[in-house]
Amino acid sequence: MNHYSLTITSDSNDSFAVISCTSSDKYWTRGFAFYGTNGSLTMRGLRFTNCGTNLTTLDSDIINSTTSSIHFTKLHAAVLVLTDIASITISNVSIMKYSGFAIVAVNLPYAVFDYLEVSYSQKTEFGIGRGLLLLFFDRITKGIINAPTQYQ
Repeated sequence: MNHYSLTITSDSNDSFAVISCTSSDKYWTRGFAFYGTNGSLTMRGLRFTNCGTNLTTLDSDIINSTTSSIHFTKLHAAVLVLTDIASITISNVSIMKYSGFAIVAVNLPYAVFDYLEVSYSQKTEFGIGRGLLLLFFDRITKGIINAPTQYQ
């Protein structure tokens, strides 16, 4: 089994790498999705602005398949979609002026969010979802996870 890792980071310790999405009618070009890897994903020192794409533009095998427990409408959107990644670290990341959810995270068995700033979303006449959406489910048993939760 191959293990892969991807690191997206600023080249400076004291400033953000800015990822500014272009407002256009091409809404499918303003979001980022990372799916199913046995390795890791690290994002550090990033600032996303004016991003968010409709979730129905994703491959239906990832999200919206008939066998999936998750279904999104054409009105749902997100800046980052993270699903089934073995290990993920997001540190010193800012998401601002976004459409839909800042992050949709599904089944991340080992996830660290260290200083994640989510500021105001873009004003739209109609939209479904804002902020973070974290989903955890067992694909086989679909049982309830009974574990303590900590917020700072």
